[in-house]
Amino acid sequence: MTSNYQFSVLNNVVDSSSQKTRRISDCQFSRLVSRWALPWTSVKKPSTTPSIIDTFDMNKTIGSGAFSEVKEGIHKENGTKCAVKIFKKNVLKSSDISYLKEEIRVLQCLNHPHIIKLYGVSEEPYHYYLVTELVQGGELLRRVQTKKKYSEKEAKTLCQNIFDAITYIHSKNIVHRDLKPENILLIHEHTNVEIKIIDFGFAKRITPSTSLKTKCGSPFYVAPEILSKKPYTTQVDLWSIGVIVYLLLVGYLPFDGNDHPQLYRKIRRGKFSFHAKHWSEISHDAKDITSSLLTVNPDSRLTAKQALHHKWFWEGNNSMDPRAEEIIRNFHTSTNDVIHNQ
Repeated sequence: MTSNYQFSVLNNVVDSSSQKTRRISDCQFSRLVSRWALPWTSVKKPSTTPSIIDTFDMNKTIGSGAFSEVKEGIHKENGTKCAVKIFKKNVLKSSDISYLKEEIRVLQCLNHPHIIKLYGVSEEPYHYYLVTELVQGGELLRRVQTKKKYSEKEAKTLCQNIFDAITYIHSKNIVHRDLKPENILLIHEHTNVEIKIIDFGFAKRITPSTSLKTKCGSPFYVAPEILSKKPYTTQVDLWSIGVIVYLLLVGYLPFDGNDHPQLYRKIRRGKFSFHAKHWSEISHDAKDITSSLLTVNPDSRLTAKQALHHKWFWEGNNSMDPRAEEIIRNFHTSTNDVIHNQ
C-alpha cells in the first residue's frame, strides 16, 4: 500500500535502471509542500497519515547541533533517501521555536540549485521534523582541510555558485546571517565546487527599507557591523563570503585571535594581510574581490550581484567566463520572474 506521507519520497523518483534520481517539476514541488502546513498552524496532518518513524528508517546520524540532530532517512517502501532534521521539543525555548518557524518559512519560498530543498515539516508529540534533500559530499570546511587550499580556478567556480545562490536569496529580501564553510555542503564526494547552502536557522526576511539589530553569526565569519551593534542589512552575508574566499585561496582565515575579544577587535578594524608567501601566485583580481568583500563599511562592500560581475570572473580583457555569464543571465531571468509575479 502506498504511504500517505507527503515528503521527499514524492519529490524524488528513483530510476531503477540507472539508480539516478530524477525530480518532479517545480510546480508539483510547490503543490506538494503547500499541502503540509507549518506544524504550529491550525491545519493538522490527517489522523491516518503515518508518522515519520513509521515512514522512514533513520539509523544513521549524519550531523548534530545544540538543539537538533540530522539523520539519513530511507523510505521503508521504496528506498528513497532524504535528510531528516530532528528537534526535541523539551529543549527548545520560545525564541528557538521562533527561529525554527522563520527557517521553515524561508526555506519554503526558496527553490535554487545551490540551496538545500525543504520537502516537508511535521510536528509529533515530542519532536519537530524537517525533511530535506540528502547531500552527501560533506562540509566545505572538511574539504578545505583535506585539500589544504583550493586552486584559484576551483575557488573561482565555487565562489560563482555561492554568489549565484546569495544573489537569489537577497533578491527575495532574505539574509542568511550565518554563512560559513560548515554551512556549505558539497553535493557529492567527487566534486570540489558543486554546493548546497544549508542551515537557515538565523535567516531573516527583511524589506529594502529596514535593517536588523540582533547579534548573531559565527565568530570568524561575523561582519564588523554586527559586532559594533549597528543596524545591518543583507551586506553582512557578503563579509562572510569574503572570509570564505580568503580561506579557499590560502587555507587559513584572515582574522584570528587568542580569544574572542581579540578576534572581534581585529574584525571591527578590518585589517588583514595578503602574505607574500601564500598570495604571490594568486591573481590581482582574486585579491581585489577579496578586499572588496572584506570592507568594513557595508555601503562600500560589494553586493552579491556586483560580485557576480566582478572582473575575477572574466577570462582575458574582453570575454567573460561563460559560466559567470550564464549565472548572471539566469539571475536577470529570475529577477524578472519575481517582479512579474508580485
